[in-house]
Amino acid sequence: MTQLTELLQRGTNPRLAPEIRKRPPQPNTHCVVVTCMDTRINPYRLLNLREGEVHIMRNAGGIVTDDILRSLIISQRLLNTREILILQHTECGMCTFDGEEFKDELQKETGIRPPYDMGTFRDVYKNVRSDVISLRHNRLLRQDTVVYGLVYDVDSDVLVDVMR
Repeated sequence: MTQLTELLQRGTNPRLAPEIRKRPPQPNTHCVVVTCMDTRINPYRLLNLREGEVHIMRNAGGIVTDDILRSLIISQRLLNTREILILQHTECGMCTFDGEEFKDELQKETGIRPPYDMGTFRDVYKNVRSDVISLRHNRLLRQDTVVYGLVYDVDSDVLVDVMR
């Protein structure tokens, strides 16, 4: 049995205390969390969230890419979100390699060079500030958008306020 088969099997088992009610796609806090796909990052635990409270968008590094921006615009314009939290973390894998060298290796191995930026960075705090500033000045987002930035320290299990 593969791991995915096991996960799918788990998904068919009865879930704990299901709420049988119509659940809207809009988050009831009108907030979005952009975070990393790292398995150590559990935004539900870190922010004491419940289902239905926020949109959670994840990618490698928790960085603002074109696809994250596309999703943020849809979340705001069609699903009424107003606040965005950038939540990145210490010991992020995106700090451990050079994006251009990685693309060179991929091209050498596959014959294809990815056309997109790998999104690597050296300083997570600086990267959070940069993403927050970028979103605050993005004219495609609503002008009343509130954007905050936090860094989760994976060793101390503490959220560090980087930019409000």
